[in-house]
Amino acid sequence: MNTWLSVIPPVVVIVLALWSKNVLASLFAGIVLGSIILNGAGFIPPIIDTYFIEGIGSNGSILMCMMMLGIMLNFVKQGGGFKAFAEWSGRHIKTARQTAISIFFLSLLLGVAGSLGQISISRFMRPAIYRTKLPKEKSALIVASVCSNTGTLYPFGLMLIFISGLITSLGMDGFSIYLSAWPYFFFAFISIIMAGLIAFGKFPDLGRMKKIEEEIKNSRSEEVFTDDEEMSDVLGGKDVKADIWAFILPIVLLLIGLAVVSIMQGKPTITAGILIGTVTAAVYDVLKGSVPFSKVSGCIIRGFQDMAAIYLILVFAFAFGVIVRQLGFAAYMVGLVSGLISKDLVPLITFLLCCIISYSTGSLSASAVIVVPLCMPLAVTVGADIPLTTASMLSGSLFGDQFSPISDNIILPSTSAGVDPVDLSKILVPYRMITLVICTILYGTLGFIV
Repeated sequence: MNTWLSVIPPVVVIVLALWSKNVLASLFAGIVLGSIILNGAGFIPPIIDTYFIEGIGSNGSILMCMMMLGIMLNFVKQGGGFKAFAEWSGRHIKTARQTAISIFFLSLLLGVAGSLGQISISRFMRPAIYRTKLPKEKSALIVASVCSNTGTLYPFGLMLIFISGLITSLGMDGFSIYLSAWPYFFFAFISIIMAGLIAFGKFPDLGRMKKIEEEIKNSRSEEVFTDDEEMSDVLGGKDVKADIWAFILPIVLLLIGLAVVSIMQGKPTITAGILIGTVTAAVYDVLKGSVPFSKVSGCIIRGFQDMAAIYLILVFAFAFGVIVRQLGFAAYMVGLVSGLISKDLVPLITFLLCCIISYSTGSLSASAVIVVPLCMPLAVTVGADIPLTTASMLSGSLFGDQFSPISDNIILPSTSAGVDPVDLSKILVPYRMITLVICTILYGTLGFIV
């Protein structure tokens, strides 16, 4: 379609989500509105038959990872892994700052495993978060700012394969260009550094985060942080015996399996590692007697139920992504600015364009898939620096993907921490705006220098 009508559904979804704090309803409204624009009076059948089915099909591996991670984490919980970790943290983690620092380094470590860190870190750190009175919003902020960006910087991550593959499809050496662009991944570097400074208490709380911290410090009530029912649910209940190996074995074998299978396949393969971790957790619990074999099916179902809210939001987000692609939103935005681009401004315009597209769609991939085939040839034609343009494209895509309330990189860490995705998006505003300004200055300046 590629007309101004393509702008309406993304704008409606963002405005509704921020106003109502109901991401599911907002996404569904955007899906229905987009289907009406695309199909007119026959808008109802394609909603399920086309958009949801295609969205689920093209993102099946992500949804399977969510399901398996939920199952694995439930077996870890039933095996006493979370309770053991809570007891360990009780002995070693005494302050909110120590809790935040632990979350930061865990995010760096588990960033290689894709969504594992986003889903699990706030969950198994929850006892320490409650006990030390670290705002759960700060936990979500740190995880959201570190995990995905760490995966971007790893030389063996999925992002390298994805972006280099897009560039290679244009007849360029995608792998070499990606590695050459690495020093210019400003958004990833700045976000990780800022999260580290926040964790170590060297960066001030801003906006809503400052208000939340003040409310916690001034509160005399301990109820929020010692909810016995919720803590029992997180740790597995009174009958569960602490066992640190139920926590360590699945995580370690997941990471080892991820590395080994990826080397054997010649490319990052996260699903195999998660499957190995899930099976390890289940087998260990059965052999140890924590979970009788007759109750394995129940644990599997409960693990999936724990992920149901995240799973449902992602399904709606993926369906909306299909709508946005068919409307031609990204191509329309590129067309608006393509005539204004000069050699020196290519990196800056590419960055800002990707910020808008990825925020509106809640998808890094939607931004990259459209912008790479358009901006890379343009950069070659006008003589702009290719690695810098590549980095600006990825940084802009990361900005929206880690800021939009309808993005999985906001949905996963927020819901895992018990925070509404819209609230986390609002909390991130001052931090992301600082990063946006710095990146804008850097890409704008380097476009004239490099």
